[in-house]
Amino acid sequence: MLKVTLRLLLFYKRNQSSPINIPDLYQCAQNGVEVSNHSYATKPGWNFLSGAWYWYGSDSISLVEDWRFGYYDQQRSRALDSVLWLNPYHLAIFAAGNERGNGPSPGDTRYYYDNQTQLWVNITNHPTINPQTHGGLLGFDCLGPEAVAKNVVTVGAVFKNTNGYQSPQDIILDSKSAFGPTDDGRIKPEVVAPSDALSTPSSSADNLYTTISRTSAATAVASGTALLLKSYFSRVYGQNPLSSTLRALMIHSADRFGHAPNYKMGFGVLNARKAAEIIRDDSIMCNGGYFIREYTLYQGQKILIPLKSKPSDSIRITIAWNDPHISALPINAQVLNNRTSRLVNDLDLRLYSEDLSNVFLPYKANPDQPQVAATTGDNVVDNVEMIELPLSQQGKFFLQISHKGSLAQGFQKFSLVISGVEEPKVFSAIQNTRWYNSQNRTSNNLPDSNALVFLPATISSLFVDSTAKVWAIDRADSTQIVVADSATLQAQTIGGKGYITLKASSQYLARIRYTRLSNTRLIRQFYIQAKTGPYSGRWVYMGLPPNVSLQKLIPQQNTLVNLNFTGGSLLHWNASIGQYQGFSGLNQIPTLGTGIFAYFGSNAVGTFHMALPDSLFIEYDVD
Repeated sequence: MLKVTLRLLLFYKRNQSSPINIPDLYQCAQNGVEVSNHSYATKPGWNFLSGAWYWYGSDSISLVEDWRFGYYDQQRSRALDSVLWLNPYHLAIFAAGNERGNGPSPGDTRYYYDNQTQLWVNITNHPTINPQTHGGLLGFDCLGPEAVAKNVVTVGAVFKNTNGYQSPQDIILDSKSAFGPTDDGRIKPEVVAPSDALSTPSSSADNLYTTISRTSAATAVASGTALLLKSYFSRVYGQNPLSSTLRALMIHSADRFGHAPNYKMGFGVLNARKAAEIIRDDSIMCNGGYFIREYTLYQGQKILIPLKSKPSDSIRITIAWNDPHISALPINAQVLNNRTSRLVNDLDLRLYSEDLSNVFLPYKANPDQPQVAATTGDNVVDNVEMIELPLSQQGKFFLQISHKGSLAQGFQKFSLVISGVEEPKVFSAIQNTRWYNSQNRTSNNLPDSNALVFLPATISSLFVDSTAKVWAIDRADSTQIVVADSATLQAQTIGGKGYITLKASSQYLARIRYTRLSNTRLIRQFYIQAKTGPYSGRWVYMGLPPNVSLQKLIPQQNTLVNLNFTGGSLLHWNASIGQYQGFSGLNQIPTLGTGIFAYFGSNAVGTFHMALPDSLFIEYDVD
């Protein structure tokens, strides 16, 4: 029997007037609690107490709506983001709240707090002071400050469907489930979950059950789902996922049935099975790290991933990251819903067609038109981004992840989930893999010129020992690619970042050609052939940087040396002046077969030659 330990922290219906206990949550996360359930929400605006309605907004800011709805505050929103930034493996899941439409009906007794007199004032029949019910006529902008935090999953409520959700008509929102947006326009809630009359153990006795409903119930469903997905992920991969990975999986796999995300139900109805199937397919078909990835993006870096669409499916791509906390904005009557982005690290998701003629952008919603579903564009507010293509959009693509401005601390971890793409040709999960050996691949055939080849993180080095002509190579980690002296590697691109090593001997030279390779740094190994002395006749490796004295080698006429600096340089010994010099003309450069050629770009720009024996390291990021 499989024994699984699940660590879930339940915060259920805390005191409605008090904020979350941030130190408690931080300590639990530090102690290894993986998921926390928060089936409660602070209640701004109207509250019904002792037979009357009391409005907790501020008359100095607005007498129409409570400024706290959608507002990223210091005490709750920022504090939560701080805890989750410092504890990247803890996922906090919050109820969106049941505030939509709350407020007095005509004739109900109502009060508001007069800040000048510091008294509750009866406004039951007041001719002008009549704050709106939560969300106003359309129901939007009624999220409390916990649900507004960037790094939490905010959950709305839908009615359960025992036959499953098969179409948009099957998704019926709970009448009280709170809608977004946040003040800066982020899509919240992210997901919705079944909520009506859910059976749960009762606190009154160990053998009794009770029922719960609305967003408190939906949040419990989402928390349980997240914990099961975390457990499955850990069993499959042997390590815990980042909380951003769980968040990305839950959002990515949610059902919307062709509709764009919106401020009512976010990215759709939670689908635990679909999320688990992505984990399964990634581990079985791709040896892990292809459909689900965890990256660190460094300052100025761009990550490129080649993709091929699957004819029977549509492409969906999601990234999510835990963004650093940021200070709350000042509140005043002139800017009730401040649209200033609360992002610290603004990552960008882009999908390019193979010829780079088309670029596909992520979803973004407009808080000034909350009733309109999200369109696409440059998203500068959400710390989750999603790109979707219709089934009719087929072909080869390049996925790029980059960032704007400066990254806090110089880096940002993020999670990526991909679906609707073809499974690549995968090399087996062994430490060092030879291209030619059929046992090292998932099929016995060498990848062809149309193939997308994937290197799992378990491969530390891929040795290309034959002619290898493919469409693209992708890698889960910084796998080194070594091209033997007698081999040729040709690809349109290589995804990710890392090293390529080209070898040369006196008989052969390695060749490599790219269409898309940039941000390169050439690191030339430093050899010199000694003519006399203790190293006579030997090619001596000088190190990086050189750590052997040139005088020991007693250089002679035409001794070839490759000095180590950016770009490299091929020098020869000029005995008449006792110095190394560059070549005066191309006729002095070694001919084909005695050097290495590395082609960059379709026009073979940048040809480099080296003395023998030698190696050229190409350290690169692809843009």
